[in-house]
Amino acid sequence: MTTRSDQYDEAEAVRQFINEGCPNYSDSNADGKDQDSAARQPAAASRSAGSGRTRTWPKIVQQLRARIHELEHEARTDPLTGLPNRRGIETASASIFASRLRYHSGPLTLALIDLDHLKEINTRFLQPGGDQTLVQVGRAIVAALRQTDYLARIGGDEFAILAPETDADGATALAERIRGEVCETVINYEGQVIRPTVSMGFAVAGKDVAADYRQLERLIGSETFATRWGEREFACRLLKAK
Repeated sequence: MTTRSDQYDEAEAVRQFINEGCPNYSDSNADGKDQDSAARQPAAASRSAGSGRTRTWPKIVQQLRARIHELEHEARTDPLTGLPNRRGIETASASIFASRLRYHSGPLTLALIDLDHLKEINTRFLQPGGDQTLVQVGRAIVAALRQTDYLARIGGDEFAILAPETDADGATALAERIRGEVCETVINYEGQVIRPTVSMGFAVAGKDVAADYRQLERLIGSETFATRWGEREFACRLLKAK
């Protein structure tokens, strides 16, 4: 089975082939045009077979670059929900955190959201029922977000949100919107009803705090913070500048 890591590795291999394996070619070789072609016709004639192959390289390189883009997109996407995966949000977070420091932006919130009782849902409704629940919960969370927020599915039952310009009060409001959308989600699966709930935790990097994704994630996952979690509950921790 092909994994997200395999696709990322393949993209890197294709990129290396383009950078190191392709022969050098000029624009004149690529399109067959050369202002001095008349003076070099005898030589060109003797290389006709080789130059024909050379002219195909631009098209091959273009196709390979398109394949790199496709592989990288697949490597950063959760195939079930269509949302970015852990690699996707970690990649995006690098530019988001760099941008907020460069432009002295305001606070930023990382939210982790667990779908409650996924194991029990899978046991009762089998994996297709659990998969449908994950998809519908993902859609419910999207409905609660702003266009500037970034949502990903980072694990079996876990979602993550990066919410720029969001302080502790904004994180609380976000939690309430998510809770409302999820609580209104009713999943009809083979004649039975699934009513999902979620648990949430937040960490907020205050204005001008040089935090990163992993730091905020560890803050949410800390043992003392985790004790405040509960079904359909949320907690929020603020990371302040020293």
